Amino acid sequence: MTAQLDEPCQRCGQRPAVRLIGTVAHCAECAEAFLAPIRAGVIAKHGSVDVIRRRPATATGPRPDHGAGMWDMRCEACGAGWVGPYGDECSWCEEREERQRRDERESLLRPAWLDTSDGDGRYDALSDVDKAVWNRTRGIATNSGAVNGWLERLARAVACGLVTEPEALGAIAQFGRRNGRRDG
Repeated sequence: MTAQLDEPCQRCGQRPAVRLIGTVAHCAECAEAFLAPIRAGVIAKHGSVDVIRRRPATATGPRPDHGAGMWDMRCEACGAGWVGPYGDECSWCEEREERQRRDERESLLRPAWLDTSDGDGRYDALSDVDKAVWNRTRGIATNSGAVNGWLERLARAVACGLVTEPEALGAIAQFGRRNGRRDG
C-alpha cells in the first residue's frame, strides 16, 4: 500500500498524490508515466536499471609499487581517486549515500533550529516571552511556515521509511516542549 500525501497530483489534478519526484507531487499513475521513459532509456543504454546504483571507476594507470594488479582508479561519479584492483568500484559513493541518509534523518529528527538552548540548560526555565526573544535573536525558526514545512518533510520521511513514526512523534513532542506547548 502506498501512503498518500495531503495534496492532489500536480500533473493530472484528479487523483491523490502518493510520491514526490523532485518537488512535484504525483499520483501512482502519473509517476509511472513520468518514470517509464527514463527507466526505458537507462535499460536501452546499460541493459539494466541496476547500473544506476553501481559506481564505476576508470583505471588510469598501473601501480606495481602497490602490488601486482593494482591500478590508479578514478570514480566517474564523484571524482575520488585511490589505488585498487582493476574493476574496483567506488566505496566513497556508497558511503556518501549512507552518510546522506544518516544526515537527513538527523536533520529531520533534530533540526538545528529545534535545539534552541545551544547547550544552555537555562533555556527551559525561561518564560514564553523570553524563549521567543531567545529564538528570534538566534535565527531559530519557530514560525508556522517553517514548522509546517518541517512537519511535512517529517511525514514524507515516515511514509518512505527514512524515519519511524515513534521517532517522528518524539521529535514533534520535543518541539512542543521547547516551545512551551505542554500537550506537544
